[in-house]
Amino acid sequence: MIDSTPLEEAARWFAVLRRNMMTVDERQALDRWLADDVNRAALAQVERGWELAGRLAPRDAGRLTEPPPRISRRVLLRAAGGAAASAAAGLAVAGWSGALSGWGWDGEVETGIGEQREVTLPEGSVIHLNVLSRVRWRLTGAERQVSLDSGDALFTVSRNPERPFTVRAGGGVVRVLGTVFSVSLRDGAGGIAVREGHVAFTSGEGKPEPVQLLGGQGVRFDPRGVGKVTAVAPDQVGEWSDHFVTFDQAELGEVARELGRYFPLKLRIDPPEAAKRRVTLRLKLQDQNSTLELLRQLLDARVERKGASRAVMRIPS
Repeated sequence: MIDSTPLEEAARWFAVLRRNMMTVDERQALDRWLADDVNRAALAQVERGWELAGRLAPRDAGRLTEPPPRISRRVLLRAAGGAAASAAAGLAVAGWSGALSGWGWDGEVETGIGEQREVTLPEGSVIHLNVLSRVRWRLTGAERQVSLDSGDALFTVSRNPERPFTVRAGGGVVRVLGTVFSVSLRDGAGGIAVREGHVAFTSGEGKPEPVQLLGGQGVRFDPRGVGKVTAVAPDQVGEWSDHFVTFDQAELGEVARELGRYFPLKLRIDPPEAAKRRVTLRLKLQDQNSTLELLRQLLDARVERKGASRAVMRIPS
């Protein structure tokens, strides 16, 4: 039986996690706290108690014509602590904990052009979502499932051997216990890159042996299968989260299209054959004008603006 102190701490951490924003100090403190099995169990009880309260709420409770009143953090902590204790006691008396263990925690986040978001899941893992990306998740007492439907995501997974973390993307599955890695998916093709830790990737083709990836390794995949494991620079894994993007022997047309994901900008390369020219460069994504100017200097090109969202980059022959 878990005493009240871990439950009270779990309620406080649960309130922090639901903010979807954490400071570096809070993140480090949470990692230390979650290293204790008792604390992880307490947080799981709070999650189940909150979920139970949500499932028992009236069906029309979400049909609000006015925004709900703001609740102070102190009141929220008290309420969360009370709900956790009540739910834990009720489950223990009724013996329902096993019946609830299969219930999931569902949510999704989608970003637009130039929009990045960071989401901290209730169990402590962090998903940093790039522009034009969509991710969904389902958490149960036995596992943590995430689906990357499109775009790019950087995952910092809270280690918990009892609740494996899986990411589905393009028919493949990435399995991990605790690590930092990125997954990308565009039109059914994508890639995985590991900054630290160890992941296993199984393609949608049902390969008998998963591809094992360690820190500093990556792999590309598409509907036809999985490519060869290659070396990647760990500091460039998910570098877009720090507003950098690297192009390695990429066509200028691809560079222009990629910038259109980060800014409301349609960039045309002139002359048209120059769009096939391959370049290797790394850009700091600041505002639209600064990024265009940096690219112009790197290519020794000339930029003609055709409005707020259109431009022509003329490449010297």
